[in-house]
Order: sequence, then structure tokens, then C-alpha cells
Amino acid sequence: MTSEDETAPPRAAAPPNARAKFPEPLSAPVEDHLTGPIGTVDPFALEHEEWRRQLASIGGRSPLTHFEDHASTRIELSNAHPAGLPQFITGQKILLSALIRDDLALRQARLAAARVTDKAVEMRTVRGLETVHLGIGLASWSFEGEDFTAPVLLRPLAIRRYGRDFELKLKKRPSVNPELLTTLREQFGIAIDARSLLELSQAEGVFKPQPVIDRLRQMVVGVPGFVVQPRLVASSFMSVSRQMLVDAKDLDTPVLSAVCGSEVAKEQLDRSYRPVTAPSPNERSPETDRALYDADAEQDDVLAQIDAGHSVVVRTLPGTGGTQTAVNAIGALVGSGKRVLVVSPRRATIDGISHRLNRVGLAGLAVTPRLLRRNLVEAISRNESATASRMRDVDDALLRLRGVLIDYQDALTQPDERFAVSPLEALRELTRLALLPTPPSTTVRLDDHALGHLTLDRSSVAEDITEAARLGQFQYGPEDSPWYGVSFDTTEAARVAYTLAVDLAETELPRLVSMANEIIEQTTLRPYETIAELGVYLRLLMGIRETLDRFTPRSTTARSPR
Repeated sequence: MTSEDETAPPRAAAPPNARAKFPEPLSAPVEDHLTGPIGTVDPFALEHEEWRRQLASIGGRSPLTHFEDHASTRIELSNAHPAGLPQFITGQKILLSALIRDDLALRQARLAAARVTDKAVEMRTVRGLETVHLGIGLASWSFEGEDFTAPVLLRPLAIRRYGRDFELKLKKRPSVNPELLTTLREQFGIAIDARSLLELSQAEGVFKPQPVIDRLRQMVVGVPGFVVQPRLVASSFMSVSRQMLVDAKDLDTPVLSAVCGSEVAKEQLDRSYRPVTAPSPNERSPETDRALYDADAEQDDVLAQIDAGHSVVVRTLPGTGGTQTAVNAIGALVGSGKRVLVVSPRRATIDGISHRLNRVGLAGLAVTPRLLRRNLVEAISRNESATASRMRDVDDALLRLRGVLIDYQDALTQPDERFAVSPLEALRELTRLALLPTPPSTTVRLDDHALGHLTLDRSSVAEDITEAARLGQFQYGPEDSPWYGVSFDTTEAARVAYTLAVDLAETELPRLVSMANEIIEQTTLRPYETIAELGVYLRLLMGIRETLDRFTPRSTTARSPR
């Protein structure tokens, strides 16, 4: 539909091979004298043109104007069963087998649906794009030897596997293929108003695409070979290059000029960049410490530069808190009254940011075009239930706890007056010793008094230890002598223990062994080998003796039965 009044006489169609002529852009006038205005020249036109060329090639040929109409690339729904088509058009869920009842056509449709679904999952996961649409009506034509095939109307379509079948559901409202309108205007000078075209499909409150197709046929009646077919095809209809080219119209910015190699732009950026120092977390006021998540020193530095308005590039490794830093930056910028646009090539990153915002009670703070309605409802609910926070008590408690932790940290790093070493240094040294190939070990434990003496002149102690080692003190272990590790409080106690040991070894033990041998020989027990085994024998014999002592010798005569 044109932008002209419908009562106006029809405009003559453009010749089939004629390009639309647009007025040339007005360049700034150039005066002959030096004092007049001078035309603006893009010093990086070649670089900008190369960028635009690369943007135009993203994604290959656009399926919005060069759709490959093959059985393997689209699900043909033009001959859908009349019983299932109304349910599908009204946006209700329906199985593919309910739309296509013919076995051969259903088999081909399932093969195409599998390819379309796999590609949709890939684009959604990797690029964050919803590419599957229902194409309503297909326009085909040729221009300067090049063939074009474009859908007329587009409606987002959700498709997912359902066992061996596929479930389909139309979403949102239909829209006119924007690249079709642009191409018709550029090639044939035919201007069509998208809004008026959509109104034709909703003339009676029910979606009817046929009036749209009829009107398009009327508009292109003077173009030879232009055919509009009333078909329904589901496929991947997405083109990002054209919109990216529109966004790349104005590339005259200091950052992009610096990327192109402008020394002036580089100097300008260098002068404008004045890095700030992030305040220490131990000195930061609770009123300004409103980060949504914990941040380390490096993340604090990034947040400080962002808060100062600097353009920064942060390179992180997976799992090092990159998303967490982005969420903290969003919270700080929104808290200062700014709006934030978050762009990511992957939907998982956007979902991760939204999930982290929801975890801290900020559901609906971030809105996405895909979930705009739900995000707005969440934001309204959050604001309606919001209450004024009483942070004074929390801030006071934070200051007290922070003071305790700072004192503890200082105590760990403060050297002791007597030992001239801090507890943290002692732990580090113990850790170093424990990591040696053969770490030292000892059961000696020194009290505070002994440690205090070790801080004094230890030369005499070292001499005594050296002499003890020369005498063989450290050549014996627990397996060498039963006296190893024994300590006595006085010399008299050591003398008494020694006398008792001599008496046991020379008198009592030989007497015990002799008596035990006499007893064991009277039994069938094998000879004992150790004193411990002898103890087992003696306890066994004493138990037998106690049992026999309980029996009383008595004889009885049994009476014979009568």
C-alpha cells in the first residue's frame, strides 16, 4: 500500500529494469576563497567502508529476500489439514502430525522440522537469536539477472521436539517483512506502508492474510515476473546485517577513530582517561558500599573506573567473576539514575545476569524484548511491595564486625615484641617446612617460657645439644631401649626405679619363669614364648581353679524304677 491517498490516480509502474532514483546527498558547499565553508572529508572512509562490507556479509545472503525454497529448508504448511489450521493460526499449541495428515508429506515435514529445530537451538544458544518464523505468502521476482524470493508476512514460531513429533505454537503478532519493503522501494520505487498493510489482515478482527497478498499483487502489477503465492512456510527467517549496517551509519566517534589509527583521537582518549583509585574495603563508608555481590580488589578497581565514566575493556577467564562484576556495575549505574544497555552474543550470559539480579530481589530490573511483558509485571510487583530499608542498625553492626576483623588481621601481621616475628610469618615458615621432600617432625612442644628463652643467646644451648649428640643421645629410639622417653622428676625417683628393675630382672623374673615352667609341663599346653603369653596361661589356669572350687565331691545312688 502506498503512502498516497487511495483516491489519487494510480501511479505508473516503473520499468522492470529501472532502479529507483533518489536525490544525491547534499555535500557542504566549497567556496573559492579560503574563508568560506569547506566540505567535510572522512579521513577513514576506506576503513569504514571495509567495516560496512564485513557487516553486510554477516550471515550470508539474507533469507528475507533470498529464501531458498527447498523441501529441506522449510516446513510446508500450505496444505495443512483444515481441522488443525484454525487452532494453529489462533496461537494454540498443536502437533505437526495434526496439521499434516498425509504420511509422505508428514515424513518430509518431520525431516525439515528436525533441521529447522536444530538450527534454531544453535542460534538461540550461541547467538541469542530467535530465528524461526512462519512465512505467510511468498513473493518471487527477478531484477538485473538476480532471483529474489521473500516472505510477505512474518510471525514468530516456537517449535520443539515432542517425542517423534514436533510441537508448534505461533507467538506475538505478524509483521511485514521489512527487507521486502526496502527492496521494492530501492529496485522499483514502490513505497508500501507496513502499518496499512497489516491493518488489511485484521480488518474483521480475525487474522486473514489473503487481503494483504491481494493488495501486494495490485502494487506490483506493472513489474513483469513478480509472483505472490499464498503459501505458509516455517523456516529460519532472520537477517542481522541490514540492521547492523543502519547502526554503522555514523562511525565518527573518538574510540572508533582511535581504532582506525587517528593520533588525535588517541591523544584525546589518553587525556580524558584519568584512572581513579578504588577505596579500600576496610575504609569504605557503609553508605557507599552498596555492591550487589562481593567483589575483590581487582573487581573494585574495575567498578571504580566504570563509576568514573571511563570506557574500559575487561578481559577475564571463565569462573573469575566476570558476570558478577557486570551485575555490580549494573547495580551501581542504575543506583545513580542511569540506564544501562547490556549486549551479549550469547543468551546464556543475559540469562545469567537476569538470574543474579533476581537472586538479590531485583526481579524486573532488567528487561528483554523477548520477556518484556513479564519483566514489566515483575518490576511493578517489586515496586509495589518495596518498603523503606532500615540500614542504620545493619551499618552499625557492619562497622563493629569490620573493626573486629581488622584487629584480628592486624594481630596476625603484627610482629611479636619478644620473638620479632608475626604469627602469619610463623605459619608461612611451618608451611614451607611441611612442603619439603623430607619434612622435619618432632613431638616436642615448647611453652611460652621456653620460647622466651630461645629468643635469647642460644649458643650455650647449641653446645649442650651438640655434646649430647656426640655422646649418642640421638642415636637411640623407642625400639632401642625400654627406657627411651622415660622422664623422672628427681634423681631419687630414678634410683628407686633402677633398683626395682634390677630386682625384677635378676630375682623375681627368673623365679616366675621357673615356677611357670613346672606348671606348664603338667598340662598339654605348648611352651609359652613371651611373658604376655605366660600371663594368658596363668589367667586360664586360675579360671579353671575357680571353677573346680565351686564343685563339691558327692556320690549319689540312682534308684531303679519299680
